[in-house]
Amino acid sequence: MWMAMLLLCAMAVLIPKSGWSLDPIQERNAFISSLPKGDTFDNDGATYTWLPTLGAEKSTGTANAAETATLQAASANGAFVEQKGPFLIYKQSPATEAAVAGSGSSESIQTYPVVLNTQTHSIGILTGRLFLELKDMQNAETIARDYHLTLSFINAAMSTAFYEIPSGTTVNLLTLRKRLQSDDRIQTVTLDMMDHINSPR
Repeated sequence: MWMAMLLLCAMAVLIPKSGWSLDPIQERNAFISSLPKGDTFDNDGATYTWLPTLGAEKSTGTANAAETATLQAASANGAFVEQKGPFLIYKQSPATEAAVAGSGSSESIQTYPVVLNTQTHSIGILTGRLFLELKDMQNAETIARDYHLTLSFINAAMSTAFYEIPSGTTVNLLTLRKRLQSDDRIQTVTLDMMDHINSPR
């Protein structure tokens, strides 16, 4: 009799009840796991996977009409995923490339690729900035011209030049990264990443 009662109690604990839901962390992890995955790459000691069905937009912090309309529409149809620092992350139609894109006008919204840290499972955003360790710092400006980048500044002590994607251009960051890595003038390539700052849905 006691064995039967213990068995029934165990079954009550182990069998999930209808209507139960996952906790927020489990729900988020299940959502991330369900997303299509793109190219995987190493960056600054971590491994990332591009998420082509997510995109990010950078909040201006002002009452930009285009930004407000986009956020309202995304919230209304359930496309908004989470905020990370100044970036708002949305669901989107599958992108064909991990590109930073924007027209450069004051009313336009620049979009950024979203990636997944495969170790921490946090979402990151590629900001469009790059840090290049150069074999010879005299090549910093030439590299900027060759790849149509804006040279922000250099740190001679670290043999590193800092670049940005020019406003008004569309650049596939993962393709650019591969090209830069094959350049004999460049020691290492690091894509600037907004990671480790998270505001859940």
